Amino acid sequence: MPLDRTRRVSVTPKATSGKLDIGPQDYFVLSRIDGASRVGDVLDASGLPRAQAEAILDRLLAAGAIEIEGTGQHPAARPSGHAGRDAAARRKRRTLAQGLGNRTSSPPDRPANKPKPEPEADTEASAGEEHRPPPFELPPVDPDDERLDPDLAIPLDEQQRLLALVDRREELTPFELLGLHPTDDRAEIRNAFRTISRRLHPDAYHGRNLGSFKEHLAHLFAAAREAVKKLGDEEFRRPMVEAYESERTRVREEKERREARMAAAKAAAQEIRDKQQKVEVDARRKARATSRARAQRGRVLANLAGRVGQHITDAEKAERAGNHAAAANHYRLALRVDPNNADVKAKWDKVRGKARKERAKEAFSRALSYLELGQSEDALPLFVEAADADPTSEHLANAAELLRTTNIERAREMAMGALNALQRELNDQKTKPKGPGRVAELRMMLARTFRDAGQNKTARAQAKAAVDLVPDLPEARALLNSIKKK
Repeated sequence: MPLDRTRRVSVTPKATSGKLDIGPQDYFVLSRIDGASRVGDVLDASGLPRAQAEAILDRLLAAGAIEIEGTGQHPAARPSGHAGRDAAARRKRRTLAQGLGNRTSSPPDRPANKPKPEPEADTEASAGEEHRPPPFELPPVDPDDERLDPDLAIPLDEQQRLLALVDRREELTPFELLGLHPTDDRAEIRNAFRTISRRLHPDAYHGRNLGSFKEHLAHLFAAAREAVKKLGDEEFRRPMVEAYESERTRVREEKERREARMAAAKAAAQEIRDKQQKVEVDARRKARATSRARAQRGRVLANLAGRVGQHITDAEKAERAGNHAAAANHYRLALRVDPNNADVKAKWDKVRGKARKERAKEAFSRALSYLELGQSEDALPLFVEAADADPTSEHLANAAELLRTTNIERAREMAMGALNALQRELNDQKTKPKGPGRVAELRMMLARTFRDAGQNKTARAQAKAAVDLVPDLPEARALLNSIKKK
């Protein structure tokens, strides 16, 4: 008979008893029911023709596996909201654990001759859950496993998880197979079975290519059904519950011991700090009582003089060895001890200038190497370092050339500095003269920078100066033509 799609359907406790006389497709449709689902949602989720799916629901209803709103007894009312469901689940686990424990022996942390305290509200249950381990889950097989087949209807990650279950199927306990805890009640076992049925039921991929996984799914689904059947046996579950409670007690006692050790260590550390503080106070008092200002000042002055002399000696030694950076550092240390020493300051300024030129030369050489390899991003900071350390026309022009694409304002400033430096160098008789080709190349770098900065007049002047030096310079004429068009 057609079913009303708007009515709600739910699973009965009989569904997990293992005594239902139903087929694989019936179990598949049963696994589509989650909580109090609507009939229409279950029919759609089954993926079967409507008439076939309705017939299966009729059989499940007749077998007592499901209840449909308006056709018989409704499921018992449950607490509404997540908080109510969680609280009910905790009370069931606590009741089950206490009931099984009463038939055997008292828990390790509660003597048998003492009355049990009355369970408090849900806050106590929540506190008891803090040592509850996470559900058991096997790690998936390696992604390179030869049994994985990307052409199957099952996703590869799900194939990995299924093969892990297949490889360990014989050694897994029913709780591990279903991802449960020994104190989980029947409702949680039923929910776990419905959840795993959605993955393992052979009809979950009805009509699609499963390859060897068709047999794997059938075996795993049968194992899950057998696990549910075993977990319905209280005698089977009792030793597992006892072992679970014993482990919880062990974890709690270990935590208490760890906290006690931490408290003892904290107290010992505080005692050490108190003693150390007392020693330091006594030492300061003794130092103040025995110090003599005049003698102390003499020792300080002698010490300073010795330190200055040593730094100067080290600086002169480094300078003779050609290590101007180390020499500058020693002169700086000497000035820190004796800031008013004009002779040391003059030597420091001189050797620091040499050290900066050496550093600039090294940075410029490394930048040219990066530029030859096409690594302009690595060359840029080295060109800037060279320009800052020794602002020659070469250093400033190269830095401006690379900076004009990222920081045009800074590039323009460096180009102006390079132009002034080039003029000084050309007028300075002591400076080694540059060839016409190199001067023309530097002027073209400046022309491009000034053009990008919007200083077309200055850019034109530099391009013309480059043409005067090298008349057949096509790049200069092209730049002049581009500026004319603007």
